[in-house]
Amino acid sequence: MTYVDILKIKDFTYLLTGNFFRRSCFVLFSLQLIWFTIDLTNNSSWKLSIMVMSQTLPFILFGIFGGAFSDKHNKKKILCLSDLILAFIILSIPLLSLIGQLNYITLLIISTVITILNCFTDPAFRALLPEIVSKERLSTSNALIDSLQRGSNIILPALIGVLVILVGNVGIFYICSLLLFLGFIANALIKYKPSQTSEKTNAKEDFSESWQFIKRSKEIPYIIIIQFLCILINTGVWRVALPLFIAKSLEEGVGVYGLATFFLGVASLLTSLIVGLLSEKYIIFKFSLGIFIWGVGLLIIGMFPHTLVLYVAAILVGVGQSVEGLTRSIAIQTKTPNHLMGKVFSLSSTSNYAADTLSLGVISLVIPLITLGGVFTSGGVIIALLSFIGIRYSSKIIK
Repeated sequence: MTYVDILKIKDFTYLLTGNFFRRSCFVLFSLQLIWFTIDLTNNSSWKLSIMVMSQTLPFILFGIFGGAFSDKHNKKKILCLSDLILAFIILSIPLLSLIGQLNYITLLIISTVITILNCFTDPAFRALLPEIVSKERLSTSNALIDSLQRGSNIILPALIGVLVILVGNVGIFYICSLLLFLGFIANALIKYKPSQTSEKTNAKEDFSESWQFIKRSKEIPYIIIIQFLCILINTGVWRVALPLFIAKSLEEGVGVYGLATFFLGVASLLTSLIVGLLSEKYIIFKFSLGIFIWGVGLLIIGMFPHTLVLYVAAILVGVGQSVEGLTRSIAIQTKTPNHLMGKVFSLSSTSNYAADTLSLGVISLVIPLITLGGVFTSGGVIIALLSFIGIRYSSKIIK
């Protein structure tokens, strides 16, 4: 199955396009939210931290409920309605700013509401994909989705400075709103009939069934637990320790950090396109191999503190994260019943956001205890060792 073939499926192309518009919107929104918060709070670091947490904590609290909701309701309608509602919510930001009614608390409430709504759209999107494309096409379709998302994460941060010059700080939110309207149109074109689900089950029974499925599954718990541990290590290391490492150990500035992030993004994008053409077999082995490459990337930063080594390490981390992330999605989509898909994906996302939040707190306790190089070395070793669990048992778990 080639990418040209998968793009001939109109419903998938509409779903892919709608998701690209939505993801592009929130890349721009997240970046602009930071600068708007800085302006509104006179550079308050703790208020900025709270604003950033408004984009993660709701997933921990509401993520699993969003998955349960998407499993019981029309997933296409969830995507369409959320895009439309979110477009108007984001549009309210520049309008409130124009009349002088936008303040920090209002912006915090808006950001939190947006994140809560995304708790419903994210699992609905991932759960809808296996109902639109066949099982043998999941690898290719997931790779295209993943590549477009990573592409927007590379290109848009580089373009936002130009966009601000062209449309102004407030104008970015108009662009975000427009992108969501375009996403709404693309999703509305999907011809989708939801599978019949029982209306007699309640939330308690749904979660009980999901929990029983996870306990029976050999692959899903392994994937969720290992990814949680890797993100718990990586987020604080990459977002906090790396800028400090660049400034203190390499004696470089933000340009080096930006280039490292760029190399990571490009490597992730290209890897997704390659992995998407491979067979869905040996998923756990490939997942574990991605974890190993990810760990090696962090390890060599600590062992060989040099700018060029950092760029090579960023490429390795990008390759590892891309392989891990893509195979995770394919494993869940191929091993989970359709009526439980949303709950399992939301459980995985909730685990990831919890790891992000914990990691940012833990790293502040770790850095004073060991050197910055030691942070990368120890983190890389732990992640690389975690991969051997899956590599050792992959032949017994899944083929």
